[in-house]
Amino acid sequence: MVEIDVLRFERDTTGAAELLARWAVVGGSDGEVLEAKETRINEPAGSRTTEASVAALSRALARLSREIAASIRRLE
Repeated sequence: MVEIDVLRFERDTTGAAELLARWAVVGGSDGEVLEAKETRINEPAGSRTTEASVAALSRALARLSREIAASIRRLE
């Protein structure tokens, strides 16, 4: 199981995405924390349009997902 606490997920004044999350990989029925991290991602948008900001937010989430997936693969 993965527990994620999203502390910040928004665009800044330039339209870039800011994502700050604390997450933990929890294993087994005993709830042992196998790995815990804090991830900060800044993803440029390229422009200040809503579409560019939404795309940057999506890329930031994808990067977080890849980081968590890599952690789970290492633990297996």
